[in-house]
Amino acid sequence: MTDAVFNAENRRSRCDFDFGKAYGPIGKDFIHVHHLKEIARGGIPSRSHHDLRPVCPNCRAILHQRKLAYSIDALKELIHAQAQPGNSNATPDLT
Repeated sequence: MTDAVFNAENRRSRCDFDFGKAYGPIGKDFIHVHHLKEIARGGIPSRSHHDLRPVCPNCRAILHQRKLAYSIDALKELIHAQAQPGNSNATPDLT
């Protein structure tokens, strides 16, 4: 996998969880990847940075909570909505 996938800008585009800060050296650079072209929907497995996005394991699990995975933008919207005061039960449109 290329360094481009792991750059700081990509990490910030999800939930900002840093395994290195939480777990020390054993968690440094720990990340899962999400295929933008879903393999289950006929996408060809790719290691290209054009198809892969780094996400924490929890975010990856949430992305795949339905058969057609949620988009990363929808996940970011959900995280943002949940972070707003008084919106603990907010559910944005995740289509």
